[in-house]
Amino acid sequence: MDDFNLEKKFKMSPVFTVLIGLLYRCQCNCVHCAVADYSKSGKELTTAEVIKLMNQLPDVLKKSTKEKKIHVQFTGGEPLLRKDLLILIKYAHQRSFEPQLNTNGLLLTETMVKKLKKAGLKKVAVSIDSSNDRIHDAARGVKGCFKSAIIGMKNCLRGGIKCCIGTCANNKSVNNGELEKIILLGKKIGVDYIRIIPSVLAGKWQDKGQGLNKNNLWHLEKLKDSYKDFVMFEGNLCGAYRKKSITISPYGDVLACPYIPITFGNIREESLTDILSRMFLHPIFKTKIRTGECFGNNQKIRKRYFKTKRPKGSLIRL
Repeated sequence: MDDFNLEKKFKMSPVFTVLIGLLYRCQCNCVHCAVADYSKSGKELTTAEVIKLMNQLPDVLKKSTKEKKIHVQFTGGEPLLRKDLLILIKYAHQRSFEPQLNTNGLLLTETMVKKLKKAGLKKVAVSIDSSNDRIHDAARGVKGCFKSAIIGMKNCLRGGIKCCIGTCANNKSVNNGELEKIILLGKKIGVDYIRIIPSVLAGKWQDKGQGLNKNNLWHLEKLKDSYKDFVMFEGNLCGAYRKKSITISPYGDVLACPYIPITFGNIREESLTDILSRMFLHPIFKTKIRTGECFGNNQKIRKRYFKTKRPKGSLIRL
């Protein structure tokens, strides 16, 4: 497992991760989509604007964080729908930002994987919701999505691109054993690791009542220990809360993470370093959260900051 992969098998690294949302558009209609509440009618960042953003990242290392290097994750929506994705990956690679891609896997054909490899892509995270093809397809709203995702991961591994399964853990999937089945699926395919993200009360999931309960958080820790160096649980590694990662929305808004509908500024209006110098001093980062709790699920944060009324698809501005 290389150093871009959360530094030596999940021991946290001096890496600052920048998630760049390229679009909210997607072929899927997931029942748990965390960004479904965001407008899909805004003006997406252009190729030039994303490159301008990446040109600011060295200054971020100097002025806004104590970390020693930057990784860029292209996300969405489905980033493979952007026609300029290869250009952006190549530029990120040239700037030594270790480009990574979050995808549903539908477009990871053998030909596309070769192009991604040539552009300099280092890692792909493919979303899997179930080890059962029918359940996965139903959750994604696309027939054949599971089959395409599996083929896509195998294409990546054969093509020399690191690949992981990204999956969202909720109380049901922990209790019924589905989460462990996904881990075993990853073992069978031969992916490099499994990235487990706790269910977040955002988008279509925001009215589901609660995130992972304490018992299931404990169970996840046990599961992680059982598959040491293969399972990474992001609930304990929340980069946003620890100021080790940020998200740029497809419209240029700077967010702590993609699941928190709060913007601290827009890169179309001011520099990223100016926004971060203000953002990281905000009291929201001083809120105490329990081990394994997602930043966006904390009830104190939700009551204090999410109560603001806003039109559907808009962001709360602090």
